[in-house]
Amino acid sequence: MLTAPEAELPGTLRALCAEIGPEAAEALAEATGGRRIWVPATITSEHQLVRAIGLEAAQALAEARGGDWLEVPKADAFERARRNAAIRAAREAGATVNDLAGTHNLTRRQIQNITHAHEAEA
Repeated sequence: MLTAPEAELPGTLRALCAEIGPEAAEALAEATGGRRIWVPATITSEHQLVRAIGLEAAQALAEARGGDWLEVPKADAFERARRNAAIRAAREAGATVNDLAGTHNLTRRQIQNITHAHEAEA
């Protein structure tokens, strides 16, 4: 089950969270985000993926996507998802739209879009 911030991630990152875990997915995005990588069917301990995400996660990635190219989204989606979850929690706790806009350096409209999008999904 994905946590609230993970559920907001783009589809590829959500799938990677399910396949290799959220920590490894974020590490992969930080190491290779914005690029296309080849995922071999078999991983050796010397492979660059092992250095980026660890042997167990690299083997899980190879099992799920081995023998194919993977377009890895940029890692900023993780930070945006965490930020949006924090904004929603603060708004639910009574923070004003103005306060949240100032705190997060966003417009009032962006804060409203973030909080209303979540309400529409519920």
